[in-house]
Amino acid sequence: MLAKKKSKTTVGVYLRSLRTIYNLAMQRGIVNYTQYPFKQYTIPAPRKLKRTFKDEQIKTLFNAKMDDEPYARALDIWRFSFLCNGINLKDIALLKWENISGDYMEFFRKKTENTKRDNVLPIRVHLNKNAQAIIKRWGSTSGDAEQYLFPILEPELSVQEIENRITNLTRTTNKYLKRIGEQLGIPVKLTTYTARHSFATKLKNSEKVSLSFIMESLGHSSIKTTMDYLAGFEDDSIRKNHEVLMEGLE
Repeated sequence: MLAKKKSKTTVGVYLRSLRTIYNLAMQRGIVNYTQYPFKQYTIPAPRKLKRTFKDEQIKTLFNAKMDDEPYARALDIWRFSFLCNGINLKDIALLKWENISGDYMEFFRKKTENTKRDNVLPIRVHLNKNAQAIIKRWGSTSGDAEQYLFPILEPELSVQEIENRITNLTRTTNKYLKRIGEQLGIPVKLTTYTARHSFATKLKNSEKVSLSFIMESLGHSSIKTTMDYLAGFEDDSIRKNHEVLMEGLE
């Protein structure tokens, strides 16, 4: 894949899936550990510079009005993710009314549901008026505990159908978000994942929120994971720190 100019990130995405398949095959006795290819090979996990939005850009996204429903829905998905601890689109799709209690929401990240740790706590979110307004605009109307919060999925769907639905929704949402970002003149490409980056970075930069709270809000297992996640400096921070180089020299 590298010889074909694929990025290390792409290699990692495919090989993590292959490793999971091998682990399942070993558990079921289909292959022997001696055939395991990941004993010595380490899957690449390059760290990418995370792009986030400044306060004025986030304000622009919350003040923007979209007349067309697909654009309005896509923007509200971004807003809901930002307001709800950077929840990803898959977890949004899987939310049910039972996750809501008053003005609080609790959920487990789908990404970590199969973790071997037995002390995983649910992510707890306060639903402010903006988040509640989004639920009112787009949420399913039944309010039944087992009903999906948003009409993205149906109970009778198979696992594969759920995955396909979420994949298609993510692709469509990002298509409209990209156009919205260009329309609003936002220099950073607007995607569903930038909401999570922006949520975490805004809390970090506020200097009022502890690192442990950010860790719990993101559903991380350790402070180290959170520190690694927040490791990418914003352009403004890099510029300000480099200005120190010329202090007293000009």
